[in-house]
Amino acid sequence: MREEIGIVGTPELKAWARSRPGLFIPTAELLAAAAAIQGRFPGLVDPKAEFEEADAYVIALAQMRGGIVVTQETSAAEKQKPKRSAYIPDVCREMGIFCISFLGFIRREGWRFD
Repeated sequence: MREEIGIVGTPELKAWARSRPGLFIPTAELLAAAAAIQGRFPGLVDPKAEFEEADAYVIALAQMRGGIVVTQETSAAEKQKPKRSAYIPDVCREMGIFCISFLGFIRREGWRFD
């Protein structure tokens, strides 16, 4: 497992975390990847947002893990008056990361609600 400096908690929790090394990504790597995305796509950030947004972190995590981004956002090109120049689908498309809507994810996974 990567260095254990960040593991805190009960002995049981620490043992559980140590037994799942692939579950965790060092914060510094994720922060660096998210910062690079925000630097490359400044339009992804809403300048009027009161708090920091998670979009770049979600995209960075998908990139680092070879994952899929599930979002209900639509591309800036699909909006009549987009408030930003880039949304999650735009950034994912540019970066070659698979992005899908929640309904598309349900269909892809073949979930049924009987």
